[in-house]
Amino acid sequence: MIKYLRKIGNTVTLIGICLLLTGCLEIEYHLQIKPDGVESITCKVMMPAILAGQSGEIAKSLEDQGYKVNIETEGDKYYVIGTRISPKNQWFLPYPGKFVKEKVDFEPSYLNLWVVKKYSLKARYTLDRDEVNKLFSETTQNIYTQNIRIPFRYVISVPGKISKHNSDEISGNRLVWKYTIRPNEQVDIQLVSYDVNYPAIIIIVLVIIGLLGVFIFRISKHKK
Repeated sequence: MIKYLRKIGNTVTLIGICLLLTGCLEIEYHLQIKPDGVESITCKVMMPAILAGQSGEIAKSLEDQGYKVNIETEGDKYYVIGTRISPKNQWFLPYPGKFVKEKVDFEPSYLNLWVVKKYSLKARYTLDRDEVNKLFSETTQNIYTQNIRIPFRYVISVPGKISKHNSDEISGNRLVWKYTIRPNEQVDIQLVSYDVNYPAIIIIVLVIIGLLGVFIFRISKHKK
């Protein structure tokens, strides 16, 4: 996907026009963790009609990464939407790979103890300065540095009660981390959630009470 952002950056005229637009390009990664530990990922690239010619190439790039892709339009906006599923304990972290040269630290965890489920996710990486700068020609570099923002964000939905997070926004079980494609931008995501299975706890308590009752009954009968 970012391969084609760089291709756009090599065309000074197109980027120059694009830089004048508010919200010219946006990228959203939506990770939905389901109660059974399965991860559903939606990658959405939003662009104005002026960049519509890139939608087919971006779609192909997502397909090569295992996404099922659709292209949608709404007014003068184009949306390239890719979806994929990851099984439990094999979660996948999407990120703008062409801008990341160092290792991505990604530590997902799904623990099911029947009475409680724990969902944990940590991710950290930094956008490479030189690779980001290549997106723009020297003609537009200063404009970009001072005024331009290409936002990308992570939206993560997770079951249970959120016990720890460092998101920018939270609404119920939906958390949002906001970033910008710019030199040395640091991505840092931390999330822990617990989902307590109260019916299972009640069953265990009832079983324990029943066993204690049987034990007491046998002791009292034996004494007689």
